Amino acid sequence: MCLTKHTPARFTFFTLFLSPTQPFWAMPLTVSRQKASIWSCSNNEPAIGGRLKMAHKATRHSHLLSGFAILLAAILLTACTSAPQVPESSLPTTTPDASTAPTSTPTTAPTTVPTTVPPVTLPADTTSRPADEYIGTIFTRGQLQDFDNKRKVYWPGFSEDGERPNYARKMQISYRRYNTFFLGDDVKYAYFTIVCKDEQYGIDEEGNQFSYTASMLDTLKRQRVYAVFFVTLDYCKEHPDMVQRMIDEGHAIGNYGTHPVETPTMSVDQIASEITTLHQYVKENFGYTMTLYRPYNGIFSEQTFAVAYSLGYYSLGYSYTCSDGHVDNQPSPDFALRQFEENFHNGIVIQMHNTSSTIASILNDMIGYIQHCEFRTNIFRPY
Repeated sequence: MCLTKHTPARFTFFTLFLSPTQPFWAMPLTVSRQKASIWSCSNNEPAIGGRLKMAHKATRHSHLLSGFAILLAAILLTACTSAPQVPESSLPTTTPDASTAPTSTPTTAPTTVPTTVPPVTLPADTTSRPADEYIGTIFTRGQLQDFDNKRKVYWPGFSEDGERPNYARKMQISYRRYNTFFLGDDVKYAYFTIVCKDEQYGIDEEGNQFSYTASMLDTLKRQRVYAVFFVTLDYCKEHPDMVQRMIDEGHAIGNYGTHPVETPTMSVDQIASEITTLHQYVKENFGYTMTLYRPYNGIFSEQTFAVAYSLGYYSLGYSYTCSDGHVDNQPSPDFALRQFEENFHNGIVIQMHNTSSTIASILNDMIGYIQHCEFRTNIFRPY
């Protein structure tokens, strides 16, 4: 067998110098040409020559595939590790013109107006605007003016054998639509409410002067009982320390009106002003928001409750009064306590006055009787 050495062609090899900081198309390319010595068989040895030619072709194909593999690896490596870095100095310093911005607008939330009416809330400020701006939250001005403004004097009546007073129940049914209450639920609960229009003082056994209001607060604190104190504007101005003590000790402050005037003598705007003026004063000076209202002296009209309701208030009457409102005509302690026990009933709302010497002396016994009957006491909260 005769083998002949041929040099039929020159093969070109491309060498890529890869750099981690430059893309492959920017790298220097080195070209080298080398002679490839290929051995083939002579014509008189076709079988062996055929094998050598096939080997030559396989070698050439192998070189080509290797070259493509190197090129593909270089492209992938460059794309992953060497993204072009843009110098900060070459970044644009001006905002693109608005005309180049996309004309399509992003999808926004629907702008439909809710159909539900928010709950009635008291205005944040009632001193710089007339009270009639808040009329119409529930009733229109015409409706408020059409309500009956006839003067009505409330008396809860008496209970018999523990039954709840009929008159108080009828009143609650009649005015319930205005968020007005005269009784609590028919369960074993009792609620103290104390009206504060002025201060009265007594003399203790040691000859020291004391406030009846302070004495009542001492008793309530000792027994861990809480009450609603209905105050007027004058009382808040003249006795701010006492009002602050009520708040600090966990009691509720109720709105008894700005002036000692009966509401059936007033117009719709005047009734609203009576409530909102005191409301704002207490809020600004004590940081307290009142929600309970009681008409002055228990005298009211349907219009009174409707206006209070339109201002976001709950009106609270009572189902029992201690008949202690006259400073110079106080019931005896024994009579007052016996009357209280005889008229005691479920959900009783008790009205007392801070100027009563009798109540100051029997309040501890009243609480003792409530506990004896296995009742609970709490601040009246209709909401």
